[in-house]
Amino acid sequence: MIFVPTYRLSDKNVIEMGMHTKELAYLTEGTSVVYPGQGIGVISSITQQHIAGHALDVVVIYFEESKMNITIPLKKVKDSGMRAISSGQEIEQAFKVLGLPTKASKLPWVRRHEQYEEKINSGRVDKLAEALRDLNHELSQTEGSYSKRILYKKAMDRMIQEISLTKKMTETEALTYLESLLKQ
Repeated sequence: MIFVPTYRLSDKNVIEMGMHTKELAYLTEGTSVVYPGQGIGVISSITQQHIAGHALDVVVIYFEESKMNITIPLKKVKDSGMRAISSGQEIEQAFKVLGLPTKASKLPWVRRHEQYEEKINSGRVDKLAEALRDLNHELSQTEGSYSKRILYKKAMDRMIQEISLTKKMTETEALTYLESLLKQ
């Protein structure tokens, strides 16, 4: 992966985006971020692009798993739901969510599937943990459909990535730890 030289955010850019400099501290090249709907990616560049004769400040995020780049205008970063990797405290809260009892749902699978997708793609680690916990419970009760297993794998993969980055452990160690929490 080629990194473009660092583009410096000016105070004017930050003010125009309606954000504070502290909120944008994670916007540096090489930093891992969570982008809802895609998972965890790495900021490959923050640069200025000229589109239709206008200069536009953008963040380019690379997703290793899908080998894809997403370009987001800086002014849309906040609205996009992109965020820094969870803190240790947020991950610990997610672990507590995994330990809570599951919520029995009598909704048809199609509706539950939509709810799980919303939680997984919300970009919030606590919602991701809820979906993972409930899917794990459903799969432990029955064999589970193909789509249920795919959703479970998606939730598990995202949670493993976030845990490994936050807790500074390998993905294998994160998987082992997560599986032990889900068995309790």
